[in-house]
Amino acid sequence: MSMSRPLRLAAALLLACGPAGPPAPARPVPSANPLAGLETAPAGALRFAGRVETSLAAGPYTYLGVRDGDGALRWVATMGAGQPVGAEVEVRGVGLRKGFRSPRLGRVFDTIVFGPAVPLHPHTRQG
Repeated sequence: MSMSRPLRLAAALLLACGPAGPPAPARPVPSANPLAGLETAPAGALRFAGRVETSLAAGPYTYLGVRDGDGALRWVATMGAGQPVGAEVEVRGVGLRKGFRSPRLGRVFDTIVFGPAVPLHPHTRQG
Protein backbone atom coordinates (compact mmCIF):
# COMPACT_ATOMS: atom_id res chain seq x y z
CA MET A 1 0.00 0.00 0.00
CA SER A 2 1.53 3.36 -0.94
CA MET A 3 1.30 6.60 1.04
CA SER A 4 -0.81 9.43 -0.28
CA ARG A 5 1.05 12.50 -1.49
CA PRO A 6 0.11 14.77 1.51
CA LEU A 7 1.17 12.07 3.95
CA ARG A 8 4.54 11.59 2.16
CA LEU A 9 5.09 15.36 2.24
CA ALA A 10 4.37 15.51 5.98
CA ALA A 11 6.73 12.59 6.65
CA ALA A 12 9.47 14.25 4.57
CA LEU A 13 9.09 17.52 6.49
CA LEU A 14 9.33 15.74 9.84
CA LEU A 15 12.48 13.89 8.76
CA ALA A 16 14.05 17.07 7.37
CA CYS A 17 13.51 18.92 10.62
CA GLY A 18 15.48 16.34 12.57
CA PRO A 19 15.06 15.64 16.24
CA ALA A 20 13.65 18.33 18.46
CA GLY A 21 16.29 20.48 20.13
CA PRO A 22 16.48 21.19 23.83
CA PRO A 23 13.49 23.06 25.23
CA ALA A 24 13.76 26.81 25.48
CA PRO A 25 14.83 27.98 28.95
CA ALA A 26 11.91 28.91 31.15
CA ARG A 27 11.51 32.63 31.64
CA PRO A 28 10.50 33.83 35.07
CA VAL A 29 6.83 34.71 35.18
CA PRO A 30 6.25 38.12 36.70
CA SER A 31 4.20 37.95 39.85
CA ALA A 32 0.73 39.40 39.55
CA ASN A 33 0.76 39.84 43.31
CA PRO A 34 2.32 43.19 44.27
CA LEU A 35 2.89 41.86 47.81
CA ALA A 36 5.39 39.33 46.50
CA GLY A 37 8.87 40.54 47.38
CA LEU A 38 7.84 42.97 50.12
CA GLU A 39 10.73 44.26 52.19
CA THR A 40 10.53 44.61 55.92
CA ALA A 41 11.52 47.94 57.39
CA PRO A 42 11.76 49.72 60.73
CA ALA A 43 8.34 50.44 62.22
CA GLY A 44 8.65 54.18 61.50
CA ALA A 45 8.92 53.44 57.80
CA LEU A 46 5.75 51.37 57.83
CA ARG A 47 3.54 53.12 60.36
CA PHE A 48 2.99 56.87 60.17
CA ALA A 49 0.26 59.50 60.08
CA GLY A 50 -0.45 62.19 57.54
CA ARG A 51 -2.92 63.84 55.17
CA VAL A 52 -3.97 62.28 51.85
CA GLU A 53 -2.94 64.63 49.03
CA THR A 54 -3.40 62.33 46.05
CA SER A 55 -5.60 59.33 45.35
CA LEU A 56 -5.10 57.19 42.23
CA ALA A 57 -7.53 54.33 41.61
CA ALA A 58 -6.03 51.30 39.87
CA GLY A 59 -8.31 48.27 39.73
CA PRO A 60 -8.66 46.70 43.17
CA TYR A 61 -5.95 49.01 44.61
CA THR A 62 -5.75 52.70 45.41
CA TYR A 63 -2.43 54.51 45.53
CA LEU A 64 -2.42 57.32 48.07
CA GLY A 65 0.08 60.14 48.26
CA VAL A 66 0.24 60.88 52.01
CA ARG A 67 2.06 63.95 53.36
CA ASP A 68 3.61 62.85 56.67
CA GLY A 69 4.38 64.95 59.77
CA ASP A 70 7.88 65.76 58.45
CA GLY A 71 6.42 67.14 55.21
CA ALA A 72 7.52 64.22 53.01
CA LEU A 73 5.10 62.83 50.42
CA ARG A 74 4.97 59.06 50.91
CA TRP A 75 3.13 56.62 48.65
CA VAL A 76 0.84 53.94 50.03
CA ALA A 77 -0.86 51.12 48.12
CA THR A 78 -4.07 49.96 49.77
CA MET A 79 -6.95 47.68 48.84
CA GLY A 80 -10.26 49.16 47.83
CA ALA A 81 -11.17 52.82 47.53
CA GLY A 82 -8.74 54.10 50.14
CA GLN A 83 -9.40 57.42 51.87
CA PRO A 84 -10.40 60.65 50.13
CA VAL A 85 -8.06 63.55 49.45
CA GLY A 86 -7.86 65.70 52.59
CA ALA A 87 -8.40 62.82 55.01
CA GLU A 88 -6.08 62.53 58.01
CA VAL A 89 -4.92 58.91 58.11
CA GLU A 90 -2.69 56.49 59.93
CA VAL A 91 -0.81 54.16 57.60
CA ARG A 92 -0.28 50.68 59.01
CA GLY A 93 2.07 49.18 56.48
CA VAL A 94 2.90 45.50 56.28
CA GLY A 95 5.95 45.99 54.07
CA LEU A 96 7.42 48.18 51.36
CA ARG A 97 8.88 47.91 47.89
CA LYS A 98 11.55 50.04 46.25
CA GLY A 99 11.40 50.77 42.56
CA PHE A 100 7.87 49.36 42.35
CA ARG A 101 6.27 49.56 38.91
CA SER A 102 2.48 49.71 38.78
CA PRO A 103 1.40 48.18 35.47
CA ARG A 104 -2.08 49.69 35.78
CA LEU A 105 -0.77 53.22 36.33
CA GLY A 106 2.25 52.83 34.06
CA ARG A 107 4.56 54.47 36.57
CA VAL A 108 7.34 53.60 38.97
CA PHE A 109 7.29 54.52 42.65
CA ASP A 110 10.72 55.01 44.25
CA THR A 111 9.38 53.60 47.53
CA ILE A 112 5.84 52.50 48.31
CA VAL A 113 4.31 51.14 51.50
CA PHE A 114 1.65 48.42 51.27
CA GLY A 115 -1.10 48.35 53.87
CA PRO A 116 -4.25 50.03 55.10
CA ALA A 117 -4.61 53.78 55.60
CA VAL A 118 -7.22 54.19 58.31
CA PRO A 119 -8.88 57.51 59.19
CA LEU A 120 -7.50 59.21 62.29
CA HIS A 121 -10.91 60.73 62.97
CA PRO A 122 -13.31 57.94 61.99
CA HIS A 123 -16.41 59.76 63.25
CA THR A 124 -15.71 62.88 61.20
CA ARG A 125 -16.93 62.74 57.60
CA GLN A 126 -14.01 63.49 55.24
CA GLY A 127 -14.22 64.95 51.76
